[in-house]
Amino acid sequence: MRRLLILRPSLSRCVPIVRTQRLRSLRLFSTPSGQTQETTDDVGESKNEQITSFENSFSKRIHILGQGNVANFIASSLASLPSPPPVTLMLHTQKLYEQFKANDSQITVHESGVPRSVGSFETTLLREGVWYSPPPLASPEGFAGEESDPNDRLIWKKKNIIGSPKVDDSQIEHLIVASTPEQAVLALKSVRDRLSALSTVLFVQGGLFLEEEVNKKVFPDPRSRPNYVVSNFSHFLYRIKPFEIVHKRVGTMTLSILSSNELVTASEKPDQQEERSILQPDTKPGHALAESSVYLLRVLTSCPDLTATTTTKTQILQYQLEKLAISAVNHTLATLVDCANGELLYNFYISRVQRLLLIEISTVICALPELQGVPGLRARFSPERLRRLAVTSLTEDPQSEPKMLRYSRRGGNTGIGYTNGYFVRRGEELGIHCALNYMVLQLVHGKGNIYENRDEEYAPIMMR
Repeated sequence: MRRLLILRPSLSRCVPIVRTQRLRSLRLFSTPSGQTQETTDDVGESKNEQITSFENSFSKRIHILGQGNVANFIASSLASLPSPPPVTLMLHTQKLYEQFKANDSQITVHESGVPRSVGSFETTLLREGVWYSPPPLASPEGFAGEESDPNDRLIWKKKNIIGSPKVDDSQIEHLIVASTPEQAVLALKSVRDRLSALSTVLFVQGGLFLEEEVNKKVFPDPRSRPNYVVSNFSHFLYRIKPFEIVHKRVGTMTLSILSSNELVTASEKPDQQEERSILQPDTKPGHALAESSVYLLRVLTSCPDLTATTTTKTQILQYQLEKLAISAVNHTLATLVDCANGELLYNFYISRVQRLLLIEISTVICALPELQGVPGLRARFSPERLRRLAVTSLTEDPQSEPKMLRYSRRGGNTGIGYTNGYFVRRGEELGIHCALNYMVLQLVHGKGNIYENRDEEYAPIMMR
């Protein structure tokens, strides 16, 4: 007697990353009685050997650039795994380093009122454009420094320091950029010499809208350009103090491959390309993923705290456009009116401005060529639905002020060029004139310029 054996893929949520050894399709074949277990075991062992060999071919260390709430939460989630990967926190100021040491070199996350602290992080510190591995300290106050110019260049002083700082110029293969879009380009310039075509860079925030600028200003040579991964991050976090945050509401982290360096992946074997294409549903036939991208996606989707999944580039573009439309209305109006989020609610005059801005934004999104043919596009990005999302966002956090408002008061980069400015630019490309979005764009720039001029007017003159 011969038996028919049907192998079915598991329907687990994280299967595309965690169980890469499974078969991609249903296979119907005959096998002699008693040999079923032996056949499936052989398949599993051969696949596991492939995964182990390719994982051992590069460093598993993950570098995290940016020290906001999102960066701390991701670092904590990675360190909480049963077999955590080595994680390096890249701190751009000495003040952050001292705050990290004051917190016992740990990151604390409060969830449901219960604090959880994790450590085992390595750190690197930026000084005058060069990354250093800080020396051990005899005491938390032992590492002293002072600002030498407005760019926060630091002078190292040997006070209670054991040893001396060493330049960290090691290769970075997995980099998570958790800073805001307006800071991401500047942050990447400090590490571009340590990235290669074999590396993978994950943009946690606004990555889809940064690709062109990053390619132009940081990685102009396609041969040395790293692989890009983008995410849509929806966990709600707020900070108690540096390196101590509260996870107020559980969200998701949706990941997608933005681009892969074809000069690197073209040499992979056909069976490897087929296996790894599971990680990205819209991977082109014959186009494999970089090994560093495969590893980073697998690790992130194995973190229970992140609730991370993978999706297509088109789907994540829609997620990010929704968030961008909400920011272009809520953050911009709160900055102009100089108020907290909740003060925009139940205001007839504000509601009228919201609708007018969203009509332009909706028109641009529905005309984007990369979204043509997507089912339900006009319903999903209709002005009324976008306004409901904007109002819901205001009610979730009514007491806080947007970062754009805080940056505007300091006369710094508000990042409005990545919100309203994005829709103005794309509208011009499509022949759509977004006059209202252009107006608020200039008003926010003008407000920031007023605060900047005030600071310069009252700045003390140092006489020597």
